[in-house]
Parts: sequence; structure tokens; C-alpha cells
Amino acid sequence: MKKINLGKIEKVDLRDIWETEDKDFTPWLAEEKNISQLGDAIGIELEVESQEKNVGPFRADILARDTATAHYVLIENQLEITDHKHLGQIMTYAAGLDAFSIIWIAKNFTEEMIGLEALKKLLTIMNSLRPRLNSGNIGQP
Repeated sequence: MKKINLGKIEKVDLRDIWETEDKDFTPWLAEEKNISQLGDAIGIELEVESQEKNVGPFRADILARDTATAHYVLIENQLEITDHKHLGQIMTYAAGLDAFSIIWIAKNFTEEMIGLEALKKLLTIMNSLRPRLNSGNIGQP
């Protein structure tokens, strides 16, 4: 039997390793070996298209592509507990970048963010409105 030495898992404060999301964590995650590990963990082969991608006056952390489908995947990083501000950012970025999938990485998820059934319903409604929004018929039956 081959002897394997395993390291010990330690709980650390994310900010001790990555001081900022945009200058430290996002570039680290966007490295090929790290984005590959993320993809492996969720069963999607990811290829980074852009970091800090402009969406109007805002910037999405990582825009990747699912190599199997060529669909865009939005990756939003949050080194703290989830909040409604980041949820709004995710919705803005996903719509502006035509993202098919969203990966939200956070230190902890609040109960409100875990139970996103209301968000799923909202996104279904938004999807049904998309043809009218794209044709300029906002507010018209």
C-alpha cells in the first residue's frame, strides 16, 4: 500500500490570505489552475474571458465561458457574508453580460440568500419579458 501524507485542514480568515477581492482574490481565482479546480468541483469546464469586466459603470468580477456550451458564466466573489447589494450586482451583471449561469462565491450565505425561490420566480418573469424589453415595448401590453 502506498503511503500518502495528507495536509491538515485549517480554518483561516479569508482576508488574511486575500486582502481585497478585485486586486487579490479575483486574479488568483482567474488563474488557469484555480478556475479549473472550481470547474471540476461543479462539473463545468470553465475558461476565463475577462476579469473586472465592465458592465456600464460597474465591473463584474469574472466573466467565464462554459467550454461545452459556449455560454457565458458570471462569477461573483464576495469574501464576506452575502448581502442584497451583491445580489443586485449579480442580477445587473448577468443581464448586462447575457450570462447563462452564475457562480456566487462567498464566505457565508445568509438564510435569505440560500432560499432564493423568490429570485427564481423573478428571473422567470424577467425571462418572459425579455422579448418585449429587447423590442423597446417596455410598459406596453
